Amino acid sequence: MAPSADRRHRRRGSLGFTLLEIMVTVALVGVTIGFVLTIREQISNHAFRATRMMEAMRLGELLLADWAMNPDTLDDFSGTFEDYDPDAGDAFHWNMTVEEFDLSTGRAVEEDDEYDGSEAFLPPDAATVEEDPADDPYTVRRIKLTIYYPRPDADEPAEMVLERYMPMVRDPDVSLGLGG
Repeated sequence: MAPSADRRHRRRGSLGFTLLEIMVTVALVGVTIGFVLTIREQISNHAFRATRMMEAMRLGELLLADWAMNPDTLDDFSGTFEDYDPDAGDAFHWNMTVEEFDLSTGRAVEEDDEYDGSEAFLPPDAATVEEDPADDPYTVRRIKLTIYYPRPDADEPAEMVLERYMPMVRDPDVSLGLGG
């Protein structure tokens, strides 16, 4: 009688887990794994985007440095970086615009611009502006380089804009007053 009495007096929980406890545990593990996978995917996308952004910055800096060595060749144009295969989905495209930019006003100089300069950033005692933009010390060339690079989460590429300001090309026959 003792063995059958022991079996009757045992608690039900000591025999194992109930089906409800196992289902709750599996549900909690599933939700946790879902969150972990979502976070992992976001981290992977951010890493991919950061890598592409840094590569776009590096390629843009190389282009700008190349053009800075020979500023007479600057013109508006665009292209694709040859190191990347457009069919593989990792094409880096670029577009460059060059325009005259007036530092005293903070505006692009346009041919039909009738801006009188009344809102100039320069102090009132600043030198007057000559008519020829090449002789104007406040007129520079603004080089705007837009680089388009692939994104993992969209079909359309992301873009990065780099701007540089270069002095206007002066006539090489005119002496710069550097002695000699």
